[in-house]
Amino acid sequence: MPRLFGLVGVVALAVAVVVLGLFAYGALMRWSGRTSEGYQILTAVPGASGFEPARLPAGPVLESQSSRDLAVNFGYRAGGIAHAYSLVLDFPPDVEEGQATLVARFAGRSATSEAPAVRRYDEPRHAYAVALHGSFGDGPGVPALCVKAVIGPSKGAYDLADASICVAQRDAAGQCHPETLACGLIRP
Repeated sequence: MPRLFGLVGVVALAVAVVVLGLFAYGALMRWSGRTSEGYQILTAVPGASGFEPARLPAGPVLESQSSRDLAVNFGYRAGGIAHAYSLVLDFPPDVEEGQATLVARFAGRSATSEAPAVRRYDEPRHAYAVALHGSFGDGPGVPALCVKAVIGPSKGAYDLADASICVAQRDAAGQCHPETLACGLIRP
């Protein structure tokens, strides 16, 4: 019988260590400005009057996960809770129409939304921009987002030397709210 109690004690201790380790990992990610998946959280831009601020924040710098198209992972903080997203923009060379895929992750669940995307020349930035709104529903308990990504001056390839991503919350009517704007930079 003492051996059984010892075994139960060891199992209980192992479970406690795992639970405390997961809690400590989550706290470390939040403290370092990341989601629990390790994605960098976009910088809030308070007082924004439009969907893209006059000056972009210095960070975070998101790395494109693909050499063929644009694929970035990012976090967005709403109400003190960090939510994780992945965005893929796929445009054939020299074509303005493409495909956007947004994956939202929260509490171990994920939801994927796909929508057609069009890139337009953004004269102030001297680059092509892709604005996505009204197409992406809210996935597993995450805020619905309006997304604007600036992906470079060429339609032939992605030039991410001055690329950026800005997101804002979208309400049930599909309106983007610039007061919730958060941005980051994208680099190859």
